Amino acid sequence: MDLVVETRGLTKKYGSLTAVNKLELKVKRNTVHGFLGPNGAGKTTTIKILVGLLNPDEGTVKVLGQELHGYKSAGFFQYFREQADSRLSIGYMPELPKFPKHLKGSELLDIYGQMYGMTQQQRKEQIPKLIELVGLEGRENDLIGKYSKGMQQRIGIAQTLLNNPELVILDEPSLGLDPLGMVEVREVVKEIAKEGRTVLVSSHLLFEIEQICTDVTIINRGTALV
Repeated sequence: MDLVVETRGLTKKYGSLTAVNKLELKVKRNTVHGFLGPNGAGKTTTIKILVGLLNPDEGTVKVLGQELHGYKSAGFFQYFREQADSRLSIGYMPELPKFPKHLKGSELLDIYGQMYGMTQQQRKEQIPKLIELVGLEGRENDLIGKYSKGMQQRIGIAQTLLNNPELVILDEPSLGLDPLGMVEVREVVKEIAKEGRTVLVSSHLLFEIEQICTDVTIINRGTALV
């Protein structure tokens, strides 16, 4: 089995609260994997561990075949040098992403492209493709502050794809959206999957997972049920 994410005995505590409890999560390559559970189940904490924003207290984490270690023991800069390849192969959109309202959608993507080390020519070629993929053609030069919530989510998804990642992680991408916005985001996820990427989608909505996912892990109180 070709796995892009594998956790074993993953545990994270906040004081006396166990947010993630010996979690076993396996995400196969070229799937849309649903991470389903109620609010407070441990989904976001798990995702933050996968992308390196939190350290686990126990257990192991492998992403794209590379075992990830917390930076506390190795030192922050050494850690990110060692993990650079796997980090650049991950696209991540957090729950309710916040972007500067005074920027245009295209400007936001250009700034992120520079942060990823893309050349001007690469940005010129890649950004219009992503704008089209997420259905924002004709609106890329509007201010983000004038975008609907659904449009903001879609520009966020475009940002996650700028570095051409193998693994795309979306944390509650439909949160706070109206029905039309939810449909639009689901269609974007389907298009990402058609490109051959692996997508991990967290959600508390069963019907959303049923419509877009090929595999699912159900989590409750930090533990995988299925």
